[in-house]
Amino acid sequence: MDKKNRMATLVCGSVVLGVIGLTVCVGLWLPKSEEIIQGEVEVTDYRLSSKVPARVLEIRVEEGDRVRQGDTLVVLDAPDVDARLRQAEAAYHAAVAQERKAQNGTRRPNTGIRIDENTSDETWQTIFDSWEAHNPTPSLYNDAIYKETLPQFTDVRPEDLEHYAMGGCTETMFEGRSQVGSIDAGLNLLEIYRNSDSYESFKAAVKYHVKAACEAVVLNHEFAAKYNPAIIRTLFVDDCIDKGRDFRDCGARYNGSVINLAGATDTINAIAADRGIKGMFGNDNPEVNAIAHELYDFVFKEITSQRTYGWCLPSVILLTTYAAFGTYVPASAGRPTDGAPLADSSGAYQGTDAKGPTSLINSVLSIPPKHGIGTLIFNLRLNVEMLKTPEKRAIVKSLITSFFKRGGMQIQVTIVDQETLRKAYEKPEDYPNLMVRIGGYSEYYTRLSRTLQAEILKRTEHCC
Repeated sequence: MDKKNRMATLVCGSVVLGVIGLTVCVGLWLPKSEEIIQGEVEVTDYRLSSKVPARVLEIRVEEGDRVRQGDTLVVLDAPDVDARLRQAEAAYHAAVAQERKAQNGTRRPNTGIRIDENTSDETWQTIFDSWEAHNPTPSLYNDAIYKETLPQFTDVRPEDLEHYAMGGCTETMFEGRSQVGSIDAGLNLLEIYRNSDSYESFKAAVKYHVKAACEAVVLNHEFAAKYNPAIIRTLFVDDCIDKGRDFRDCGARYNGSVINLAGATDTINAIAADRGIKGMFGNDNPEVNAIAHELYDFVFKEITSQRTYGWCLPSVILLTTYAAFGTYVPASAGRPTDGAPLADSSGAYQGTDAKGPTSLINSVLSIPPKHGIGTLIFNLRLNVEMLKTPEKRAIVKSLITSFFKRGGMQIQVTIVDQETLRKAYEKPEDYPNLMVRIGGYSEYYTRLSRTLQAEILKRTEHCC
């Protein structure tokens, strides 16, 4: 009996083991269903930020989406960056145009005279003779203002102050003693203003652009010092040899930058229009002059407070670039169309100074010009009749000396009658030697672009 029980137990055990084995085998071979676990998982938060201020234009993902490296999560709109790109492109095209002219042998005759209270009448008459002959050189510089102001904004020694000089387009330098960036960087004030929501946001944007421009100057300078040495200049500029440093590596005795301003007059006019003030800069309107003083004072202080590889000096030296810098700016007060050229100097917008040269000068003096020690170009166009007699020449001399005594810095005069300019515009081949003042130097009228020729034609021809 026991034997039968043991046999039955053995059989039952075998059956159970067989069933278990079969179940395991089936479980291993049958396809597995996906296991779903419900719940929330805590993950690390990542905060995103851009290198430049920008607005969020588009968000391309939602919470819970899978993302991979390289996926675009957010599209940003950075108008300041886009504007600087357009500005750089305009500057590049302007530089290319100038390079082509240089390759073609274009001359830019330019002379300047430092005027003081001891300038002889013989010198004045020689200047007037040159202007009357339609030669727009020399330009004139207020010697007293430069000597008063340069020590405030540079580290020039008293014994070297007499050696201040102007570069090819009137940038302030010290002859044989300095490395001064010839317009190292620039700001298009009208562009910045038009991209700002308010005057306060405009001022904040100007601060940003000034700082960014100076940082870019430093980077360019470091690159040039390392990879683009100036051996000849190093040999001829004071202190480079003594310091054992290249001209581009701050070997010169004095080092600094000139930061250029475009569109200042246009910005003044735009601000006045936005405030409901009637009148254009250049007509001695007290309210408009107050805007000019406020704007220039603010921008000048921002620039002179900065350092690059040396001091920073503000300037308004537009060369031929005032046309290019206007191409990407919408119409504004005084500029009737989108893309129209900007004002060509620190004076009035072309053709809008309607109340005579004294009113124009009073407006320029409201800046005040002496704080733009990198040099503020001031274009004045006079009728040739103003130089025909000693009495009229005395009036012109009085106009200029009064401007300088009241703080004016620089003045350059074009004396070509309107009829001659119109004929030159219509038949340039008949006037190959006609010269005009443009943005800091003299240029042959017929070698300018048609746009610039038209702008010069618009300038007000004043009679004293």
